[in-house]
Amino acid sequence: AAEITLRMVDGSQRLVVIGDEMPLGSKRALRVDGADEVTITSSWFVSDIEREVDDWRSREVAEILENDIASIDIEYGADSIRAVRLEDQWQLLRPLKDMADGDHLGSLVSDLASMRIGEFLDDDADPEELGLELPEYELTIIRTDGGPPLRLDLGVTREGDSGTEVACRRGDGEYFWASETVRTRLSKAPVLWRSKKVMPFETWDAEELRVTTPEGSTNLVYDGNFWQFADDAEADLTRVQDRLRALAALEATDYDLMAPLTREMGTVEVVFEAEDDDRERPVLTFSFHAPLEEGGRAMVQVSGRDTVMGVEVGDAEAVLANLDDLRPE
Repeated sequence: AAEITLRMVDGSQRLVVIGDEMPLGSKRALRVDGADEVTITSSWFVSDIEREVDDWRSREVAEILENDIASIDIEYGADSIRAVRLEDQWQLLRPLKDMADGDHLGSLVSDLASMRIGEFLDDDADPEELGLELPEYELTIIRTDGGPPLRLDLGVTREGDSGTEVACRRGDGEYFWASETVRTRLSKAPVLWRSKKVMPFETWDAEELRVTTPEGSTNLVYDGNFWQFADDAEADLTRVQDRLRALAALEATDYDLMAPLTREMGTVEVVFEAEDDDRERPVLTFSFHAPLEEGGRAMVQVSGRDTVMGVEVGDAEAVLANLDDLRPE
């Protein structure tokens, strides 16, 4: 009924010859490597062999992880997005240069990895009929390992058995229908692909926290177990982490504001552990300025981003509040 040839990594081959189904039960007779002996076995595995050709093809659209990606290019009508991944951080190069929204790009990669093919189409499929002559979206992903780029075009949609599907072209001409969830991520306006967070960081990586305001300055140092003030008094660990989390979670409400001309509310420096003994410790510097008008947003500049951002005044004040409040009661 069937023959299976297994080519082994050492160059040898194994041959399994499968007979018809035997009477009185779902059994099959096998002959292995031309031996005289006949082996009787359960026949459940035959259903895996008797698949149609399409059933042997992977249903994954893109087998890819975020760490595998060097850059993503997206063309959408007249809009163009380009993001590159440098040292675990996404940077936006088009339509403007700024830190990219890493959460959004990570979700986009997850959506691509979870896309499944519902139906394969013949090579002679009509691109115009599928909306792929002028695709709605064109994606190009460059891999960090130098492997072939992933090119994916998205066209028209239809209602399939398991929901809405989109016509896709992968590479130079592999056509199929696939789940269309990724289109929701792609529809975001290009200027909104920049990071909402002013400058996210891992709070547990901080080794020193310096806050300077018009009222004075305070330093906190982490010795591996405790946060301490300059006078060696121990700080409340939970409260320090809450203050660092508030700084790491700070979100911009506006971008590309004019250089601040208002009074300075204060400066915060977060110092991190150096990657090795020969390098200086990395420092993030946040400079806060008062709103231009009553009820307006405070302004902040941060090292690593060439833009002046607006933030809620209450969020800025929470970060700059007197660090003596961090002393245990």
